[in-house]
Order: sequence, then C-alpha cells, then structure tokens
Amino acid sequence: MVRNRPQRAFQRCGLLLPPAALLAAALLAAAQPPPDPAERFEHWSALARQAGEAKDFTKLARAYSEMEALRPGEAWIYRGLGLAYHMQGLHQQAVGPLEKALALDAALPGAALYLGISYYRANRFSAAAATLAKSPEIAGEQALAHYWLGAAQRALGQHRQAIASLARAVKSNPEDLEALHLLARGYAEYSDELQATLSRVAPESPAARVLAAKDLMANGVWEAALDAVDRAIAADGTFAEAHLLKENILSREGRSYPEAGPFSKVFDENLCRRTPETALLLHDVLEASPYDPDALYELGEIYTRLSRETAETLLDLYPSSYRARLLRGEAFEKSVRLEFDQALAEFQKAAELSPDAPGVHSAIGRVLWRMNRFDEAVPQLKWELRLNPHHGTANLLLGRIYLDRGEAEPAIKHLRSAVKAQPGSLEAGRTLARALVKQGYYKEGIATYRGLLSDHPNDASIHALLAVAYRHAGQIEEAKDAASQARRLRAGTIPPGQ
Repeated sequence: MVRNRPQRAFQRCGLLLPPAALLAAALLAAAQPPPDPAERFEHWSALARQAGEAKDFTKLARAYSEMEALRPGEAWIYRGLGLAYHMQGLHQQAVGPLEKALALDAALPGAALYLGISYYRANRFSAAAATLAKSPEIAGEQALAHYWLGAAQRALGQHRQAIASLARAVKSNPEDLEALHLLARGYAEYSDELQATLSRVAPESPAARVLAAKDLMANGVWEAALDAVDRAIAADGTFAEAHLLKENILSREGRSYPEAGPFSKVFDENLCRRTPETALLLHDVLEASPYDPDALYELGEIYTRLSRETAETLLDLYPSSYRARLLRGEAFEKSVRLEFDQALAEFQKAAELSPDAPGVHSAIGRVLWRMNRFDEAVPQLKWELRLNPHHGTANLLLGRIYLDRGEAEPAIKHLRSAVKAQPGSLEAGRTLARALVKQGYYKEGIATYRGLLSDHPNDASIHALLAVAYRHAGQIEEAKDAASQARRLRAGTIPPGQ
C-alpha cells in the first residue's frame, strides 16, 4: 500500500489564492462577514489565506465553500476546496470539487494531479490512472505525477506500465524513498507475474520445473523439489540453475554433487547477461511468441535482479529504512543459492528499526522456518498475528508447525485463517486438509482435497493424500481409485486436463 507522502500542495500549485488587496485586521477579526457580496468574498478570501498559512485545512475548506457559493463556476475555487479536503484525508469529498475544477479548466495546475491522487485514495484505480495519464504534470515530467500514475497502474496489475512510470519518477527524483520502494516492489511483482504465466502455460518445461523446485524448497518439501530438479536436468542437461539447486538440496542432507561445479561459472555468466537491455530484447521475443518458456523465465529473473539492485540503492540512501532492509532480505531469500542467513540478518535489522511494522516478524518467522529453526519461528509468527490476526503466511506457518508437533486443533485454527486469507493457496488448502484428516474430521478433509482438485486436477500429491483420507474414512474403493490416479499421474500416463 502506498504511504502518505510529504506534500506542499498549495505552494507547489499556487493554490493560496490569486493576489488581492488584504483586508484590515479588524475585518479578519469581525464576528460576521460584511453584507456586501464583494466584501464578503474578500473576507472569505482573506480567511482562506490565513487558514492556508496556518495549515488549518478544516477552516480552509469552510472558506472555499463560502467563496464557491458567492462565485460558482470559478475553477480555481473548486480546486482549492478539493485540495482542502484532500489535505484532511477526506479523499472521497475531494473528488467532486476537483472534478468540477477540471471540467471548467483542463489545464489548471494541480486539478488533474490531485483528482487522480484522490481517486487512488478512494480505491478508484482505473479513474486515477486515466486522470493522471492526461494531467499537465505528466506532460511536464513531474515526479509526483509519475509516482501516483505508477501506483495506480500497479494497483490495477499493469506491472510493466507501472514500472515505466515509477522509473520516470525515480529519474526525476533519484533519492525519492517512496518511489524507489514502489519501483523495487513493482519489479518483484512483475517477476512473479511472468513466472506464474510460465508455470501455467508450460508446466512441463525445464524452466517451469526449476520454478516449481524453488517453491517446493521454500515450503520445505525437499524430496519433491529434488524430483522437479532432476526432471529439469533430464530435459536440459545444460540448465545451470537446475544443477545449483540440486547441489543445495543435496547439501542439506550432507550429500555432495560434484557435477554442479562447472555450472557455477555458467550461472555467473548468465547473471551478467541479465540487464535492462536484455529485458527489452526478451520483450520483443514475447511480442512474437507470448508463451516462450525460456523468455518468460529469463525475463522474470531479470526483474528479480532489478528489484534487488533497486533495494540496494534504497539501502545505500536510507540505511535506517526498515522497508529497504525487508526488500534486501527478500532478495537474499529468493536467490538460487538460498542465502537464508543473510536474509535473516536483514529482516532482524528491519525489526530493530521498526518493531511493529507490518510484515517484519512474518518475514523473520518465515526464514527461520525455512532454516528448520521452528522454536525460534513461533514467537515471531505470533508477534505478527498480534499486529494482524489475518496474516496469511503467519497463520499458515504456525499451522504447519503445530501440525508437525502433533497439535492438530491449534493447527486447524491457524490453517483455516490461512485459507481464508489466501483462498487460492494450494499449500494452505492441502495442509488444512491434512490436519482435518489427522484429527478425524474425514468428511471435511475429503471435501477440502476434492475442492483443491477442481483447480489442480493433475496434482498427483493431492490424489495420493486423498487416497489416505478415504482409507482412514473406511472408503476403500474410493481410496484405491485415488491412489491409482496418483500413480498414473506420476508415471505420465494421463494427458493434461483429464
């Protein structure tokens, strides 16, 4: 979510009223405005000026309202009234006056800009993007306009457009903390989108299998991760990242993988080629072939790298920013070398800087969980839930820890919350179903597994777990059918979608 930004809105847009003769101090102190309309207008104009200088936006809104009643149809008055509401955080109330100002004078400085921001604050993202894109401030390359346009585009899921807008904001103001933070997030989110597309359109490709292995490793499902990596290597023996992932998985078990040695240099060479210039070439490839798996994979990795580099810039400029530390930690956590120790150090620094910031303790708990330090993870995850009881990841991980400890009831409680927070999460649904079956709630567990199969019909693991649930429920024939389906999927004898 975009945070409030320091604004000198009235000074920047010239909104402290046009030059006019000031009234005498006695007039300002008068209990009642004068009866003559012209004098009354001057009275409220002077009060507006005084309120603006004092940053008393409630009185400022009252003054502009009185001025608007005396002179309806003046664009600058509507702009001032809208901005007075905006500065109070009354964004929905700001929209009407700013819309009138813009209708009366499309070139009026600040009208489109602050209308777009108010639309955004009122969660009207499409209107915000359309208004900001046509604002004079965009044409004038004002960083603030590009920032809010990028924020609106990001909220609409238009990641590539958002990145372009936010990059222009950063170019105009290279040390803008908010723009840098949002740009880093935008890069990471676009990477996630590209990777999700790859997994959807080419799930059997080596690149998609590597992505699946990374996800499985992140969730502690090491055997399945190794299987995915082996399949990727079988399909493409030159895939450097697949070999490095296999080395990481085996080293966790104390096993060596000398075959990975030559691929470390190849991987480093690949990193050097992941540049913004290469990204442009890959976008051209995707224009011609939107579902090219290699282009989707490489482009996703490039944007992951750009996110990390932007986080590094942010940290250099603002070493006391907890958000910079979070971004840097996430980059370590997602790296192919699984740099969990470095990630943990960054998350802990973020917690020192802002102990109650959202997401900080969830990040610490998550990486501790991935390091198998479950007892240390629990208090961090509970801390996050004290701040936000509905946090999906914190509930999921606590549920998994309780389930592994044999404490099914508290596990179910947290896992229900996780599924509610992340209804599309396969891992949350699967873990909840396991907990339900373990506690003897077979009917609900079976229903949960079957619900997951409606979205993931070819996931062999769900069919296998469903077979176990049927067997516990005494439904032997159904258990045999589910187990047979799992075997056929693992053997590759069932065409996709059947």
